[in-house]
Amino acid sequence: MLNDEELAKKGFKAIEDFISFRQKSVALVKRVFPEASQLQTLFVKNAVNDGFSNYLNIEPNIVAEFLAKYLDFHLKKSSG
Repeated sequence: MLNDEELAKKGFKAIEDFISFRQKSVALVKRVFPEASQLQTLFVKNAVNDGFSNYLNIEPNIVAEFLAKYLDFHLKKSSG
C-alpha cells in the first residue's frame, strides 16, 4: 500500500496531466472550429466541458481529494 506522500505525488501528477490534457483539448477544438459562429463555439465549449465533467465524476471523491490537495499545495506555495 502506498503511503500518503507517494499517493499525493501520484495524485498531483494525475491532476497536472488532466489540466494539460484539457488545455490541449480546448486548443484542438479552437483549431478545428476556427471560424465557428458564436452559437457553435458555445456548443463546442459546452460539449468539451460536459465531457471532462463526466470524466471527473467517475470517481468524484478521489478526484476531489486530489484536486483539493493540489490546489492547497499551490496556494500555500504561492503565499509563502
